[in-house]
Amino acid sequence: MIITSNRTREIHDAIKRRCLYHWVGYPDALRELAIVRRRCPRAAESLARAIVAFTQRLRAMDLFKAPGIAETLDWAEALIALDRVALDPQTVGRQPPGCCSNIRTTSARSMPRRWPSSSPEVETEGIRL
Repeated sequence: MIITSNRTREIHDAIKRRCLYHWVGYPDALRELAIVRRRCPRAAESLARAIVAFTQRLRAMDLFKAPGIAETLDWAEALIALDRVALDPQTVGRQPPGCCSNIRTTSARSMPRRWPSSSPEVETEGIRL
């Protein structure tokens, strides 16, 4: 049996005593871009790269809960539905993309006053996205 948790609910001690734990971290930018390309094939390449770069920057911030892959994919799908082909200041603005702040406490307590730049400049293993 595999139990997944994002630590938003408490797991009973009896279950914890019988579990082996394995932490799965967030993917690097290249892996996340590959996931976005596969799961959101209608996303323009420039949009996919910009979303991944932006999400990677969000994860580097001190947020209550960083956005996961599901939030990246949700945001990509929302932007595709809005016919966006790239991120620009009007798209990102000063407010959080709703699908990036996946729980209410993130929005209320720890969202930054200013969002990361929307320019896609994530450096990963010498490859610039």
